[in-house]
Amino acid sequence: MRELLCPSQTNKIEKVKEPFVEEEIFNAREELLNLKKYHGAEGLEKIKEFKDKLRFQKLGLAKIESQLLQYLEKNNDLNEEELFSLLSADIKEYALNNDQIKALKNSIKEFVYKNTNIKNVVNTCRDEKGEILGDKLYERIFGKTPEGEVEAMVSSYSIYFCPSNDKDYCYVASSAYKKHRELNEKDMKHAKSGGGVKLDNYPNKKLNGLIAIQNAAFFSSPEISQNIMTHEKRHVINGVIGKYFNMPDNDEIFRKYQELTARGKIKDENDENEFILLNRENLDIEKRIKDEICAYFKDGSSPKRISKLLLKDNTIYDYGYNYNLGEDEDFDLEYLDLVEDGITAFAEFINRGYDVDTVASLLLPEPLNKWLKILQRIANFKMDPQKWQKKKGSYISQKILQRDIIIQEAA
Repeated sequence: MRELLCPSQTNKIEKVKEPFVEEEIFNAREELLNLKKYHGAEGLEKIKEFKDKLRFQKLGLAKIESQLLQYLEKNNDLNEEELFSLLSADIKEYALNNDQIKALKNSIKEFVYKNTNIKNVVNTCRDEKGEILGDKLYERIFGKTPEGEVEAMVSSYSIYFCPSNDKDYCYVASSAYKKHRELNEKDMKHAKSGGGVKLDNYPNKKLNGLIAIQNAAFFSSPEISQNIMTHEKRHVINGVIGKYFNMPDNDEIFRKYQELTARGKIKDENDENEFILLNRENLDIEKRIKDEICAYFKDGSSPKRISKLLLKDNTIYDYGYNYNLGEDEDFDLEYLDLVEDGITAFAEFINRGYDVDTVASLLLPEPLNKWLKILQRIANFKMDPQKWQKKKGSYISQKILQRDIIIQEAA
């Protein structure tokens, strides 16, 4: 029987024996329902079999996504048939079901679509030697000649700008380019507010979600510039993969709705409307913060740095203050636990030998409050509440943890 390691092939990772027979298709939701038919010793055996298959398939899907990312990085011209053919053997090996195959095909299709649109624009902004003219590409995309030097780095699925002038960065980061308006003092604050930004609301839908620009302050810092680009490119990847593989988030909301209804907490239409409003807001916040956690780990940030960036009092990720419909005063304690547990789970995966892309593949599709369970199931992490708090102490900034205690005591 074949054995599987996660794509990093690190010795710390336990080998997983292939549990599928030839031509088997594994649908976790359907199999979970089937488990209800079994009882006693047979039931326990079936549960173990289910867990082994689920774990093997999740690691296999992570391997497939890693192969996809490697292809994207190595090839400037993407071919849909070639890409899918490259992954077809593993699709069978890991018994992917129709929904998973459809999500994978849609992801590939979107990457190829983005690649075509990138080439159509970039190829109009090259010199006689075929080199990309950064200033010309900036003008083509943002409708204004840059005031300083602009470098442009293009991959098969992203366009990344490195401007040397604050105004050129702020013109984009503040969205002033959309109306071709003059910059004001408020706009210029963007020069100090972050390392870079990915444009999720670019007016031309063909290029939306694949353009990023870095803060001009780092133009002369190649190492920092590389880290920011790595971070923003991971956001582009998350935007595509997450669109098709993030189904469990909605499942979790439905599960909570059923539970609260059964407990009599949702009694009428007003309760139902409040539940929908609250969870719609929370779901959006959780998706955004999951995206950031994955991107920061990808750029090499330490867990403690990530916790400070996401949870400090003056964080630029201030949408977190609205969790559970807060009022921009303090972080909600539930939100703090969710984010800190998420960072800790991600970091512990890496500590156990899993590479960042594999961990992102395993965790990004799952609700944030399930990340610890995924760690337990995939990496055989033995959960102990006291030890978990100790883990958090290792991975989360002490300043953040001390501030949490103050918030908790004041609650």
